[in-house]
Amino acid sequence: MINAQLEATTILQPNVYQHENNIHKLHTRIAELERSLEEQLFLVEINKVWINESDINTSIKKALQLAMNITGSEAGCLYIFEQGISKLKTIEVNGNIPSQLVEELRNINRLFGTDKTKDITVISQFDKKLNYFLRYDSKLISLAIVPLNIGENMIGYTVVMHRKERGHHQHTSVYSEQDILNLRIFSHNTALILENNVLKIEQGKKEFYFKIIDTLVSAIDAKDLYTQNHSKRVSRLTKEFSKFLGLDSHTVEVFQHGALLHDIGKIGISDVILNKPSTLSEHEFEIIKSHPMKGAKIVAPLEPEKDILHIVKHHHERFDGRGYPDGLKGKEIPLSARIVTIVDAWDAMTDNRAYRPRLTFDRAVEELEKGKSTQFDPSLVDQYIQFVSRCDE
Repeated sequence: MINAQLEATTILQPNVYQHENNIHKLHTRIAELERSLEEQLFLVEINKVWINESDINTSIKKALQLAMNITGSEAGCLYIFEQGISKLKTIEVNGNIPSQLVEELRNINRLFGTDKTKDITVISQFDKKLNYFLRYDSKLISLAIVPLNIGENMIGYTVVMHRKERGHHQHTSVYSEQDILNLRIFSHNTALILENNVLKIEQGKKEFYFKIIDTLVSAIDAKDLYTQNHSKRVSRLTKEFSKFLGLDSHTVEVFQHGALLHDIGKIGISDVILNKPSTLSEHEFEIIKSHPMKGAKIVAPLEPEKDILHIVKHHHERFDGRGYPDGLKGKEIPLSARIVTIVDAWDAMTDNRAYRPRLTFDRAVEELEKGKSTQFDPSLVDQYIQFVSRCDE
């Protein structure tokens, strides 16, 4: 009898183990499906926010709140880089975060290190790094830093955090693997929408910027009777010469715009001096020489590309260091300014002026040759002569 029972138990044991194993697998599968459903629902909610809200600021506010809800975070903030000028802007803050911490979280090198890792970084209560941030918020428990990436470019980042709040704390103070997955969903979708919105804003700024440029250039032409349309010609030639040099399309565009604005500082010069038919006095010439600095001050508030400022400020530098305003020498002078210096001189020589006729093509080439290594970059002069010779054929 006992042997029969033992035999039955031996037969049943594998079945019991198999049954328990199947139950465990079923629970695991149910948990996986629940996580997947949670992710899908979160994705739906995020997309609903972006689709249904026409106001970008409201969308950001709601999206950040969703990211906080899904991870059980008590606070969060979102930062974005303003394109073209590399400034970090605080877009949204949610929760009782001390202003000192909000400001400190703008220090991207402290958050990501100099290598700017592109993945989510979690700083927990057991991490020594947390001690630094506790100086600004003693209630901080842990935080997750979420880069907003488009390809290899980080356009901003979000920080969500657990804090010791009043009342019952319903959520864990640790960011789980599931939290990280949900934050990746948030990061991907938010980055795409923000990039699209930023591009629209930047396009609007660009169009407005071009209108300002056109207005300023027209103002220069109206003031200086001797050089009407000079800026537009220099801009066109700079564009074509830059292409001839094999520069990329963005650089060509920047150099073109800088050339268009190179004499913008003349707006601040008296019409009497600009249009004086006779030789300028030493004092008057010093006033004329102030136009690059005046121009840089006019253009700087527009926060243009650096080469636009370089052209405006340095197009009267000389290769031998005897130019102005800074007396830069050789390759100290930015390439953009060295190019426009040559084009500017060429247009002045080959254009009819009220006080003298234009030079012939050969005579103008001769003057460029004379100015090699003194006024102009010699290698650029050689290439410019090739360029204009081809155009003159």
